[in-house]
Amino acid sequence: MTDAINNSVNSSIENVSTGNNPINNHLDSRSQSNPSTTPPSVNEAQQSISEINQEKRDLTTLIAEEIQKEAKFQTRVMKQQIKDQLQEGGWDAALNEFIEDFVIYPTAYMKGPIVTKKKRLKWKNGTPTVDYDYVFMNERVDPLDMYLSPSAKTLQEGNLLEHVRYNSRTLSELKKNPAYKADAIERVLEVNGYAPWLDTSIESVKATEEMRGTAYDMNRDIIHGLHFFGSVQVSKLREWGLQLFEYDDTDEVEVEAILVGNEVIKCDLNKDPLLRRPYYSASFYNRPGSLVGRSLPEMMQDIQRMCNATARALSNNLGIASGPMMEVYIDRLADDGDIEELKPMKIFQLVSDPTGSGGRAINFFQPQSNAAELLAVYEKFELKADDVTGIPKYAYGNESSLANYEKVLTPTGAVPISLLEVGDKVCNTYGTTSNVLGVYPQGECDIFSIKFSNNTSVDCTMDHLWNVATNDKFSTKSLEELLEEGLFRKDGVRYRPKFKLPPTSCVEYIEQEVPVDPYTLGAWLGDGCKGTGKISGIDLEVFEAIPYEITHIKNSVCHNCLGLITDLKKTKVWDKGSFTKFIPEDYLKNTEECRLELLRGLMDTDGCCAENGRLIYTTSSRKLRDTFIELVKSLGGTTKGYSTNVKERYKPSYKITFQYNDLTVPLFKISRKEERRVEKRSNHTIYITGLDYVGKNEATCIKVDSKDRLYVVDNLIPTHNTGGAATTASGLSLILEAASKIIKDAVRNIDIGLIKPRVEFQFYYNLIKNKNKVDFSGDINVVPMGSTTLTVKAAQQIRRNEFLQITANPVDQELMGVEGRASLLREIGKDLGLDTNPVPGPVDLKRAQKKKEENAQAAAQAQSEKEQADRQAGLAATEIQINGQKEMHADTQQFKATELATNTDQKEKDRQANMLKVQTDAQVSSAKIESDNSRNERTESNKEGMQIREVALSLSTDDKVN
Repeated sequence: MTDAINNSVNSSIENVSTGNNPINNHLDSRSQSNPSTTPPSVNEAQQSISEINQEKRDLTTLIAEEIQKEAKFQTRVMKQQIKDQLQEGGWDAALNEFIEDFVIYPTAYMKGPIVTKKKRLKWKNGTPTVDYDYVFMNERVDPLDMYLSPSAKTLQEGNLLEHVRYNSRTLSELKKNPAYKADAIERVLEVNGYAPWLDTSIESVKATEEMRGTAYDMNRDIIHGLHFFGSVQVSKLREWGLQLFEYDDTDEVEVEAILVGNEVIKCDLNKDPLLRRPYYSASFYNRPGSLVGRSLPEMMQDIQRMCNATARALSNNLGIASGPMMEVYIDRLADDGDIEELKPMKIFQLVSDPTGSGGRAINFFQPQSNAAELLAVYEKFELKADDVTGIPKYAYGNESSLANYEKVLTPTGAVPISLLEVGDKVCNTYGTTSNVLGVYPQGECDIFSIKFSNNTSVDCTMDHLWNVATNDKFSTKSLEELLEEGLFRKDGVRYRPKFKLPPTSCVEYIEQEVPVDPYTLGAWLGDGCKGTGKISGIDLEVFEAIPYEITHIKNSVCHNCLGLITDLKKTKVWDKGSFTKFIPEDYLKNTEECRLELLRGLMDTDGCCAENGRLIYTTSSRKLRDTFIELVKSLGGTTKGYSTNVKERYKPSYKITFQYNDLTVPLFKISRKEERRVEKRSNHTIYITGLDYVGKNEATCIKVDSKDRLYVVDNLIPTHNTGGAATTASGLSLILEAASKIIKDAVRNIDIGLIKPRVEFQFYYNLIKNKNKVDFSGDINVVPMGSTTLTVKAAQQIRRNEFLQITANPVDQELMGVEGRASLLREIGKDLGLDTNPVPGPVDLKRAQKKKEENAQAAAQAQSEKEQADRQAGLAATEIQINGQKEMHADTQQFKATELATNTDQKEKDRQANMLKVQTDAQVSSAKIESDNSRNERTESNKEGMQIREVALSLSTDDKVN
């Protein structure tokens, strides 16, 4: 790849080093474009050189990236081809058999590729047709069939013989292959494959050990042969019939030959360019300077003998100590009965003690049992086997099991432990999730129900591990160890629980869509009316937090939430009353914020904070009581349970007291309640309070990658995973990290001895035989994904992820820059094994940055032009407005003049009208005065006439009187 890069940028480098210098061209072009300017300064020349060098570096990087992309594409194509070839060639089955030999025999062997012509049924023109394909088979080779040169350190050194077996049909088909001698095969078949070199005693022993019948049964239909790889003198090959003109008779060449019976049916030069042999081997423990290593049985042979001897001694001791023994003085027996026959009510006839001492003739005694001591010895050597072999006992998950029906909390809810799979996520005590690294079914076990102070229980086996403390220091102990130490301690005259469990943080669940706002649902569960969208209450802060339109119902403390009932009907609680309400599952198993909002709604309505800071919630619903306690625990709160208050003629009510000491997280939206909260010392610690035997049931244990090795079960009780191994990023790296160097070396031996050479062999074979001639250049590096490679990669991935989290802040991101952050993300993408890395390379980043700057510049230019256009438009609008105002002013003046003239005419008319009115009024007034004068004169005249009449009447009356 380096050569390709150098060739790609060679012309640019030559241009710089020769007279055709791009710097001079660049400077000359500037001078020619502006002849009047002065020659460039030193700074300008340095700037030009820097720009050209940067362009060269960018070009080199770009070419390297393109070559890498093409190489990766071609490698992926080859990788998929090899994967298909291995799969078709029975790689998985052969590898499983290889691993069986790997742990049993000093050395395990595999052979491949074995090019085999196989029949296949293919569809051609809609008809099934028999066709032939060449398949690259992989076969396990029996270690007892391999014969190597004593001095060989690898399979590629010295001579190699494999004991192969054919049948008549297989040999007959080989006659059609031009690489084999048909006449030699015919002679073999005529004598039925008689092999004078075959040691039948060895075959007899093998047949017996493998339980395949006798040597006769085993060899009845088998023709034995030897597959040979090694050096042969050219003269002998010419005698056999090979034409080797380029060699002398005394030369030694690498050949492949097959001897069947007493005939060589195939002999040819090793066609591999590197003279490799298609055999691979690996040992559990390598011996320096030897191909044959040490097997697991050989490594633990002495320990196995000690364990066997201890087991036999234990069995004998248990038999001897299983019942009483007796000693009998034979000369004291009066009869000749069978003294070995014992039965109830048996009578022994005895004679007197001749010594007169009164000694007993028959004495019974109980032999001493040494079972405890022998078991301790056995366990000691069993642990020693872990050190010798490097395979820890806990790698098999043989402890710390829960009953299969016990549920474990996951981000999506509770799942039975028996249904978990490797790679699943479970909730841990840190408020996050952990990966399941192993699932180990334990079969039927004795199950015990362990009780806790918060009225919950967990069903587990006696060897299940618990993280407990008697003070503030936690340690891991099995249930059996807890019972041996005693679950209670005496405190004065009372007994109190001894072992407490560690606290758990807020449980992490995935986000779920909910039909009703969580706070609103909490308030409705507390003070809502069944089957309606009404909520009672007098605290305005509650209704201000409800995202529904609120209307107050007259002469009532109830408020109607418009649209709430429609959403409530999508839940399972809308028709539940005060005694049957509960928190729906999709709210309990939701995000922390959703659960906190739900808790605030519940506490603002039916909850309170006492003067001493205690948090209290009351309800009349049994189901709401239980789901509320689960809600508090899932948020990291602590509670001992509830108290019940039963009033006459009423159903019981439940009071739940709990603690939640994170004062930065409000639990009320009603300010007067929130202000009462204080941090209190938690007295709601969970203790182990008892144990019951449940019976027998299937059990399962799991292994997780949590730092404290704990996970959380359904009732929010933290419990321990299986064993005590260290944890890393994957199951394999878990074993490799926790185990000794021996097992790491063992896995590495498989990588180096089998995986790597087998894949390389297939790769180069495909290159040689490939008809399409893929354009490859450079070296191929096969990296086995096992042993320390995976461990180191897992550790690096963890460190990169930690670094990514640490630097996830604005200050560090500014320091790292876009390119630094992108480089880290690219490495993480590689760790994930992504076929295409979504993070762009440095050149792409520069292009994107340049394009971004150009876009920003264009946007700024567009914004400037827009502002200029807006200013021009504003000036034009202002001018139009001024002109309009002038026209309006002129119109206004003209209107005012017209109005003034009109007003003057109107005033004159009004004046004349007023003068006419005044004249008329004067005339009317004068006429009225004249009329009034005339009326007054008539009135005076009438008065005088009346007076004269009254006088006359008076005189007339006087005359009559007289």
